[in-house]
Amino acid sequence: MNIYRNYKKLFWILVLTCLSIANPIYSQQQSSNHNVLISGFGGQHDLDVKQSFLYGYSSYNSSSFSGNVDLFYDNAVSSSFTYAENNNYDIIIRSTTGLSSYISLANQHPTVKLIMPSGSNSHIETYTGNLQDCPIIVTGAGITSNVTGYQIDFYSIDPISTGNLSSFANGYIAGQVTFISDYLGISIDEARLLSRGSGSNGGTYDYENGYGRIIIEDAIASPTPVELVSFTGTISDGKVLLNWVTATEVNNFGWEVQRTFEGDSFYETIGFIEGAGNSNSPHNYLYEDKPIQYGNYIYRIKQIDNDGTFEYNGTVRILYEHDRSGEEYLSSYPNPFNPQTTVVIAINYKSFVRLHIYNSIGEKVTTLYSGLLDEGEYNFSLDGQSLSSGIYIIMLQTDREILKHKIVLLR
Repeated sequence: MNIYRNYKKLFWILVLTCLSIANPIYSQQQSSNHNVLISGFGGQHDLDVKQSFLYGYSSYNSSSFSGNVDLFYDNAVSSSFTYAENNNYDIIIRSTTGLSSYISLANQHPTVKLIMPSGSNSHIETYTGNLQDCPIIVTGAGITSNVTGYQIDFYSIDPISTGNLSSFANGYIAGQVTFISDYLGISIDEARLLSRGSGSNGGTYDYENGYGRIIIEDAIASPTPVELVSFTGTISDGKVLLNWVTATEVNNFGWEVQRTFEGDSFYETIGFIEGAGNSNSPHNYLYEDKPIQYGNYIYRIKQIDNDGTFEYNGTVRILYEHDRSGEEYLSSYPNPFNPQTTVVIAINYKSFVRLHIYNSIGEKVTTLYSGLLDEGEYNFSLDGQSLSSGIYIIMLQTDREILKHKIVLLR
């Protein structure tokens, strides 16, 4: 009998081992590009919010969060934003009231996403503004109603038995949104929009419960019913021409055109093309772009449904080189940069050239070149390692004119 029990025990150990390999729900590490700062009342309260965030992050498939989750106690939310920007945090979870007064600060710090409740459990300072334009992810709490008030993105069941529904559900929702962002490789704002379209309210806004509780499995599995046939790019007459063709479209709101300089990780949205809505016939789309600097670019298109769900559709690489013969110009790439950028100048006559860098208050911080140059194009390397983040002006002075070019150093 003991031998039988030992074999039975070994059998189940082997089964569970196989399941843990085949099914990620048992344990896995989810790579994250995010770092989280928890700013609230301090002490055990914020430790509970941290635990709530980790619960929310692991709620889909038990993934553990690989980024930093740190506590920062300061009553002034402005201090939290400044600290986050200076220390590589891109998410702040703040489980206190005062959302309406924080909106202007959130707009001033676009690289940091603030996630917080609409108001307190006693309905103090509830948010009544325009949720669609709110830069803050607004949360609530409760099983069937929004305890904190109205105008929220999502509500959630409190995962920690403390009675403080709004604070800890806020951390839980923050964890869910961050997981979706990591799982799909999209931004926090894009994860927010995708969660809205796939929430427990089916993407329909409800006055009490916002867009409903986040259903992660729906968010990450939401298909976009648009069949893309091709996506290509060419250069013609100094312009980048992007062309894509669809075979069918269902609820297609439109396309965001996005671009990045090869080697950078950040895509900027450079345009929008309206979709055909519902169509069973092919549609041809064309977008023209004329970059201000030459080099290797990567383009992608983001297809957006009417309910806010979206999908990225491939990439196109373009080497942008256009004829600048006879033209005097000043440019740089990449821009924004960290910590180096290449400054490109061209002159069409022999001249004494001065190339200076000034800060935003007009102080000269360095000289890249001062001397005589023949007609032609020249590259100069600017190392911003010793410079602080901010806006700088490159000034090119020749015998005939002065050119200026704005650059941005982002840490």
